[in-house]
Amino acid sequence: MTTGVMIGEVSLGEGHRTAIIAPVLGSSVSELSDQAVQAREAPVDILEVRLDHLLGEADVPFAQAEAAIMDALRAVRASAPSHPLLATIRTASEGGTWSVTDDVYAELLSAIAKSGLAEALDVEIARHPAAISSVLEATEASGIPVVLSRHYFEATPPREAMLAMLEYMTTLAPPQRAIAKLAVMPQCPEDVLALLSASLDAKKRLERPLITIAMGHLGRVSRLAGEVFGSDASFATVGPQSAPGQLSASTLAIVLDR
Repeated sequence: MTTGVMIGEVSLGEGHRTAIIAPVLGSSVSELSDQAVQAREAPVDILEVRLDHLLGEADVPFAQAEAAIMDALRAVRASAPSHPLLATIRTASEGGTWSVTDDVYAELLSAIAKSGLAEALDVEIARHPAAISSVLEATEASGIPVVLSRHYFEATPPREAMLAMLEYMTTLAPPQRAIAKLAVMPQCPEDVLALLSASLDAKKRLERPLITIAMGHLGRVSRLAGEVFGSDASFATVGPQSAPGQLSASTLAIVLDR
């Protein structure tokens, strides 16, 4: 049986319904707050606060970046107090907007973990192992779960490589505090099938919460039918897309019979 992970009051895994996660993103705190207000009225379980858009593309001093992040999380919390928050700094190498060193990335995520302003934290596993270890120590001390993520925006790895990646993620943190997320860009229908097959196999073998996504128009079926193939959550929009192929939260909720 799958070990469930709680993000706030939302359970991922253990046979529960597919959670709908809505990204809120913007270049200012007010934009993030406005989107959070929209999400408050939508069929959304969790808000992913995309902090990289707030930080922009240029180098930002650590103290300035930390202050901006904390202000943003407080504002989103105030705008949507009943929704748990997944804090994400999506770096440029993983499809985000901010180029940042491993050290600064780890320090900022650790600060978020210690702040208590988010119920979960996205951790990119492609970062340096020392940075990942530092962040995971902070999340363990704070008791908040992590979404261990890997994104392939150019292609889809072979099925066995995707399965190995998901298996590797499950070794990084205790089962009750970790969700493995894999997103790929399919180039053909066979790529979508490979992702779905790897996801289903991983769910059977690992019995851990997973989020698996084939991006773009070609991969939309994975967002709609992921529950059948082992994915415990799907991302949907209440504002701008944070990844290609995302559906609106209202559309996804209808398909999922919510």
